[in-house]
Amino acid sequence: MKIAWIGAGKMGLPVCKRLKAAGHDVHALARRPEQTTLLSGMGFPVSGSAADLVRGADVVFTAVTDDRALGDVVLNGGFASALPGSAVYIDMSTVSPAISEKIAAHLPTSIAYLRAPVSGSTAMAEAGTLTALVAGPK
Repeated sequence: MKIAWIGAGKMGLPVCKRLKAAGHDVHALARRPEQTTLLSGMGFPVSGSAADLVRGADVVFTAVTDDRALGDVVLNGGFASALPGSAVYIDMSTVSPAISEKIAAHLPTSIAYLRAPVSGSTAMAEAGTLTALVAGPK
């Protein structure tokens, strides 16, 4: 499975590493240059833009800091138009219902958009014991 990951920070990076260790093809986009260097050094293919990253992905994850960061990624730069029609998009960010509704309205209707904020710590992310509170289509 090809997974596109946006937001490989304190919570996202441990999840990325676990997915890669499980044998998935995980590609990443970091919003900060130092994260790009780190991810490349860990063997993750890194894309230059969110639109480039999501092309051809089976599953796309975002795990960013807030409403503004999520809007910057999803509502700008061709993210929605680059998503494959059969992709599943899972947002693990803790954001407001307002931005989540705005994103849902912006995405093509063929995209399965799951809102999945997580509860736990970075240690729990590393251990694979986060709790995800998921809402969206079955």
